[in-house]
Amino acid sequence: MKRFDGEAAARKPNIVIFATGLNDDIVKKSDGNHLVEFDEFESNIKELIQKARSFTSNIIVLGLQRVDETKTTPIPWQKDYSYYNADIQEYDTKLQEIVKQENILYLSMFDLLSDEELEDGLHPNAQGHQKIFEKVKQFLQERQII
Repeated sequence: MKRFDGEAAARKPNIVIFATGLNDDIVKKSDGNHLVEFDEFESNIKELIQKARSFTSNIIVLGLQRVDETKTTPIPWQKDYSYYNADIQEYDTKLQEIVKQENILYLSMFDLLSDEELEDGLHPNAQGHQKIFEKVKQFLQERQII
């Protein structure tokens, strides 16, 4: 959210692909509470979409990816925080609703990566990144966006 205006203005994109990272505290929980609540999440996504529309009508939102809960409950490098797939699915469902309301494209990512393709349970390894790239590329080609 903080970087969008400057990054987009410098690039003048004809396509914007939002890949909302779990690392951006969206579904991270501490003491049973989300760091970004549902209403704020919805507001932020809608604001980003409106900002993107000032550059292009080609806007795509990538869905949230699952985690390996055996490695993310808790997160080893932040023992006070955890990620749960049920929470990720809940936020991803909200993301799909927003995308539908805003009439933009959505690409599901939830079931794409296996546990072995998640380096630390959260971040994709090289194989995982390649798999994401291939899926996005195919999606764009099928819709003749690239």
